[in-house]
Amino acid sequence: MLAAQSDEFDYWTDSTGAGSQVRDAAIPEAPVVEIIEPIEPLSLQLGTTEPDTTPAPLRNALFGQPEPTPAEIAAGAGKDLPPLETFAILDAARLPGLPETLATSGLEHACLFQGKAEEELSEVAPWIVTLKEQHSFTRSLFSRSDAPQHWWDKDPAIFLRTRAGLDAVRRHLRKFTKLRDEDGKWFYVRFWEAKVLAALHEGGADTQSFLSQLVAPIREWPQRWVAIEQDAGRALSVQGPQKSAPKPAPLQLDRAVYDALGDAARHRLFRGEAQAALAEFRAGGLEQQIDPATLKDLWGQLRQAGFATPKHRTDAMVLYLRSATMNRQNEAWSVLSTPGPGPAIRVWRLAQALEGHAEDA
Repeated sequence: MLAAQSDEFDYWTDSTGAGSQVRDAAIPEAPVVEIIEPIEPLSLQLGTTEPDTTPAPLRNALFGQPEPTPAEIAAGAGKDLPPLETFAILDAARLPGLPETLATSGLEHACLFQGKAEEELSEVAPWIVTLKEQHSFTRSLFSRSDAPQHWWDKDPAIFLRTRAGLDAVRRHLRKFTKLRDEDGKWFYVRFWEAKVLAALHEGGADTQSFLSQLVAPIREWPQRWVAIEQDAGRALSVQGPQKSAPKPAPLQLDRAVYDALGDAARHRLFRGEAQAALAEFRAGGLEQQIDPATLKDLWGQLRQAGFATPKHRTDAMVLYLRSATMNRQNEAWSVLSTPGPGPAIRVWRLAQALEGHAEDA
């Protein structure tokens, strides 16, 4: 989520420090937040002649065509208004082969990195694409199945709507790929993750200024962001200010925003490791229902107990889940939380104990 960058040159964005500053000032209005629920993924829809491409509760938020707002009419200056378009910001690190898929999709798209960074990192970079409601690419984003072209479980995108074109949106978003903290260090930020929008909203007044700047009008065209919180089965819709703020002063990555981004980063780590642990657990033929809250508590306790790497945490979660099917979770946690031995030794000892218990049974 956050990584320190050189003040002279940002390899990830192919830009100098001074060129990617984000600015802030007194924001005239706070974003308007709406919760959309329940949100469930699309199924395979076998035998359907006209399959849905978007979950019904999201259809209006993502592809509706409401009457222009007074701010949009003013921005149009009496001319015909450009269409209200829908953009997805995609994480290529979660979607193998994304650049190639976009190249053959027929959809307008661009990488948020440029120059040498795009050439060398396109397979893990953020991309922006203009979505079309009836396009198969859109259906892939919202579909869940074992098919490789169904991406729901990868949590791959965040969405925004505006009448500004793709080029203008890309320029706006590139300003947020790198921020300076209070000590003057530059950081790149994975703002395209859905949990980031939720974390900034939940930060309240402490993070409102940053959130308002992120969703501020682009060339006077208001924007609306939509982030799907899959774990909660809902979507967060954030309508940005209708008018641009006065020319702002430099914005620092302050402690409140830094903490909010850190919360989102931890959630991303947990989600990936939990999915891997559950897949391995169920691959062993075990189908017990697992409480996500219990698994998240376990993940946090493992971090506190010295399990610093994803592999060790994932292995420990799998073994703990196995121990719970034997009603031996207290013994399992005693082994995992024993101070002194490293995580690999503790995982090995627990595996041996469970194997011995299975043989005795």
